[in-house]
Amino acid sequence: MYALRAATTVEENTKEKIKEAMDELWLSFTELNSFRERDIISVIVSSTEDIKAAYPASFIRLKGYENVALLDVTQLNIANQIPLCIRLLIYTTKPGRNLYLRKATKLRPEWGWPVEKAIEEKRSPKPRGALSKIKPYVPGKPIDEVKREYSLEDVIKLASNENPFGPSKKALETMAKKLQSVSLYPDGANYDFKSKLASFYGLDFSQFIVGNGSDELIKLISETYLDEEDNIVIADITFSEYEFGARLMGAGVKKVPLKSFTHDLDGFLREIDERTKLCYICNPNNPTGTIVTHQELEGFLDRLPTNVLVVLDEAYAEYAENPKYPDFKKLIDSYPLIVLRTFSKIYGLAGLRVGVGIAGENIISSIEKTREPFNVNLLAQAAAISSLEDIGHRDFCFRENASMKREFYNKCKAEGIEYVESEASFVLIRVERAKDIVQEMLKKGVIVRSAASFGLDDYIRVSLGTKQQMEKFWNLFTEIRDGGISK
Repeated sequence: MYALRAATTVEENTKEKIKEAMDELWLSFTELNSFRERDIISVIVSSTEDIKAAYPASFIRLKGYENVALLDVTQLNIANQIPLCIRLLIYTTKPGRNLYLRKATKLRPEWGWPVEKAIEEKRSPKPRGALSKIKPYVPGKPIDEVKREYSLEDVIKLASNENPFGPSKKALETMAKKLQSVSLYPDGANYDFKSKLASFYGLDFSQFIVGNGSDELIKLISETYLDEEDNIVIADITFSEYEFGARLMGAGVKKVPLKSFTHDLDGFLREIDERTKLCYICNPNNPTGTIVTHQELEGFLDRLPTNVLVVLDEAYAEYAENPKYPDFKKLIDSYPLIVLRTFSKIYGLAGLRVGVGIAGENIISSIEKTREPFNVNLLAQAAAISSLEDIGHRDFCFRENASMKREFYNKCKAEGIEYVESEASFVLIRVERAKDIVQEMLKKGVIVRSAASFGLDDYIRVSLGTKQQMEKFWNLFTEIRDGGISK
């Protein structure tokens, strides 16, 4: 048997107001605890002396509680007591919550529940506890939204590291031809696409898995390998979806501080324990653009426990210029390693969502069990194949990005702006009042990304655009930095 308490106050000493208060209290109490008549053994109702117009317990009986023992008493007159107050001592067959309403909450504030919210939670399916630790991803504002919000006609976006030159013309032509086939399901096995990937990389068909962007592959990897007591190791400043995937599965997340804006692989090794299943290395790292070299990565893999899978996220690999950048093809057959590539960056297909995972056949076959059929749509598969074939477009985008990056560095040096050298399609810069500058630029039609969400309050991540876009960025940036921030 359990003893629970409830209390409320009455607006005035009338039968109608006493009934109103008791109906509210009893309904709220029973709904909050999902109690039925069989769960209630007895109720002792005590009221202050100023409640005389009706017996409060009678209104419980009127609700059909015929087999519940009820006792109505008048409580002793106590100094400083709350007037017109009704208290209930309820004996039940199962545990529940105490509930104080109205002015009675002054007696026991800790029992003053937000009743409507609590009852609604009781009536609704309860989500998994792991979801309480998930912070939803907040993408940069789209161009159309900024136009509407600030009544602008000309807006450029340098916030999401999209290809300013767009996709290959061959990819666009292929999609146009395929439009007539969108009434059909795509190839769920992605046979033609994976065959092209195998040919392009010189690897076996069985070493590829494709997804609705690399984000989906990160989620699939998490679903494949993580149990609730497991953990992953990541850098403290990196792409947020790695943590999202782990939290979704109820796994823990160990974060290793960057060293000179670069992954500290020795620090990773120190954090790995018997429950570590995954290590994520974003290379080049987002948002810093830094890399670990082939030698550094291989040395790390040599020291890594063989039961830990390394996820090497190479979303920006095609932009890397450093000759020491890792060659994953020399590593995937010898180590527990999966490499992620995307068609959202240099291939300019961000809107189609195409990601690729490359690993040993045993790793791929395990992840395939979690993949839903038809996860990459018909147009996306066709466009990705044509993009791989258009080497000229990819090389053009690489050269333009490299050229614009050097111009950006030179401008930073001339302006005395601290920057992090990048192997990607963006550059991280350090400026005073970074958040204010980002907001002011947004109002005037240039979208850049504050790095505050990564934990870098004084930094802005700038995607490299066309020459005209970068000129507009610098003109507006210097104007705002030198005094154009509105108060």
